[in-house]
Amino acid sequence: TGFDPEDRNNLRRRLVDVRLNQGLVLVQREDYGAAEKLLEPTLDATLDLHKLNDEDTTLKRDIAEIHNLLGQIKMESDATDARFPEALRQSENHFKDSIHWLELIERHAEGREKREVLRDLGRSHGYLGDLQLLEGNVSKAERSYKDSEELRRDLYDVNHLDAEFRFQYARGLCNIALLERDYIGDQQKAIEYLTQTES
Repeated sequence: TGFDPEDRNNLRRRLVDVRLNQGLVLVQREDYGAAEKLLEPTLDATLDLHKLNDEDTTLKRDIAEIHNLLGQIKMESDATDARFPEALRQSENHFKDSIHWLELIERHAEGREKREVLRDLGRSHGYLGDLQLLEGNVSKAERSYKDSEELRRDLYDVNHLDAEFRFQYARGLCNIALLERDYIGDQQKAIEYLTQTES
């Protein structure tokens, strides 16, 4: 009590920040159950805040990040559980939603923000490829991995001295190389992609 609507929304915004960071730590610790329990209501709260200010780019990025984390969580579900196929479907939806929100931001972003959004897009496409490979859909995984690699290559080309861009680009190349080696069976292409990671 005693808070006007603007103050109340600012407090809700800070709470979203805290819970998002807590969820990130829980995912890093692989405490997926606790992370899911925390992040699902946080996503709802962030979407509600976005309805009040749909021009807020930071909120859009938070929504994209929460979707990405929930996608990772669902993908790590117990494969022996009868609900595993449904968890994979939910995971795919979360990664696609993450991509959707990031693409909305990227259209108007500039400079550093644009580079960060493109980095996050490359990551979400990569996770989507992992998920599709887990589902056994090699052709879709190949497309997602290549989309990820193209985004990461563009960032690398802009600044090939940036350590993070170099790492992300190498990761994208490795994803395709392992796909070629283990699923498509083109050993020569796999070698070519892995060789590029050394440059």
